[in-house]
Amino acid sequence: MHGSIARALALALALAAGGCRNPDLVSTSAPLAAGVPQCVESPDGVPIRYRLQGAGEPLLLLIHGWSCDSDYWREQLPALTPHHAVLTVDLAGHGASGADRGEWTMERFGADVVAAVRAVHAADLERFVAGFEGDFAGTTREWVRGSMFQPTADPRFADRIADDMAAAPPAVAIDAMRGLLSHLATHDYRDIAVPIVAINADLEGVTDDARARTVAPTFRLVTLPGRGHFLMLEDPAGFNPALLREVARLAR
Repeated sequence: MHGSIARALALALALAAGGCRNPDLVSTSAPLAAGVPQCVESPDGVPIRYRLQGAGEPLLLLIHGWSCDSDYWREQLPALTPHHAVLTVDLAGHGASGADRGEWTMERFGADVVAAVRAVHAADLERFVAGFEGDFAGTTREWVRGSMFQPTADPRFADRIADDMAAAPPAVAIDAMRGLLSHLATHDYRDIAVPIVAINADLEGVTDDARARTVAPTFRLVTLPGRGHFLMLEDPAGFNPALLREVARLAR
């Protein structure tokens, strides 16, 4: 789940141009049940109906065209949902979404879509965080041990790190996690002019540096294969020379 949140990706397949009209729709304050219509407000207050179905990455975002609604994608859902999470949206003034709007511009339709995507991310994040709120120490230990180390890692080293992180203050750790993942999903870094260098392992596959540069143009990746998340502790003999090389390169 964490990887899904940290790599959240929406693939737009098409784009054109009171409360949600259906009173049975639920708000995003409720758990996001797969396939159940949900309602979220666009920035101008118009309620937007959306639905999330299926599972798998990348998330596919299907947007209907002029004078249509999300049901126009019904014939694609059986083919897509066994392999991907699929988000369909009724733009304002269409389908079950609200229509209390004076301007029907592409910018406002785009804001409708952004509101739905952010609502899906928020629900996804809350599901992930819920385990930590229920049993912080146990969930942290299991998550760290199961996702941050290679299968060949020294088990004593992995247990030591997992136990240490599980002993952190839950109130601080949970709120910090929620803040970090929310920030990653809603911000870009195009205005940062200084170099950003990541010395990463390939634990969950090599970091997609090309994609990272779409939101952080100065980003550059250095990969040290075969290590885990804490490669600076796990392999200082390999990490330190890489770090020194990058520092020297930045100092030129």
